[in-house]
Amino acid sequence: MIPAQTFLPYLQFHNYVWPLFFIGAAVWLILTWFDLQTGRKLIAVFVRLTQVLLLLTGVVILYMYQFTPYYSVKGAIALLLFIFFETSRLALKRKNYSLFALHISIFLFSGLMVWLLGINGR
Repeated sequence: MIPAQTFLPYLQFHNYVWPLFFIGAAVWLILTWFDLQTGRKLIAVFVRLTQVLLLLTGVVILYMYQFTPYYSVKGAIALLLFIFFETSRLALKRKNYSLFALHISIFLFSGLMVWLLGINGR
């Protein structure tokens, strides 16, 4: 077994990428809302890259904590967060505002849950 201290830089990196994801996601939603094309592809690549980084470092962190149920549930909620971001973005793109309101609320609620689980898990 690899000692947990080896993975601490991954954990710190993972914690610093989350705010970048939320900022990029908010900018992407605003660009989609106003139907602006300028810079949307760059923001999309940035958000996708942060999602991949969060997924990879999340798997490493799950390995570090030996797949305990607490962190497995936190990871599952975080995956739902990504899914509901995508569905809310697509609903906004199709101008289906009722579905957008539902999915963005679930997205924000799951983000809050992951944040609260992160605070209580320390």
